[in-house]
Amino acid sequence: MTKAELIEHIHAAKEFKGAVSKKTLGALIDSVFAEIERAIRKEGKFSFPNFGTFVRRKRAGRVGRNPKTQEKIKIAPRVTVAFKAHQGFRERLNPRAR
Repeated sequence: MTKAELIEHIHAAKEFKGAVSKKTLGALIDSVFAEIERAIRKEGKFSFPNFGTFVRRKRAGRVGRNPKTQEKIKIAPRVTVAFKAHQGFRERLNPRAR
């Protein structure tokens, strides 16, 4: 799903129908994601109940290999973001067969 599709889905929802413009929804979504990013950068994590947690993780530096030349290259350490889904979310994704 793209940002435009997300805005379209929210705009079409009965709770928002006609109440909020697409432009305003776009600005709101941008603000939400900016705050999520800020929380991950400053606090190291962002949790959303019944959905999951985004956590900042450090990856160690390592030695890799250039696939074309097979030459060894040094890969610098970096920071990434991991996501752990809430148990209820995982269960909704994988309903048990009854």
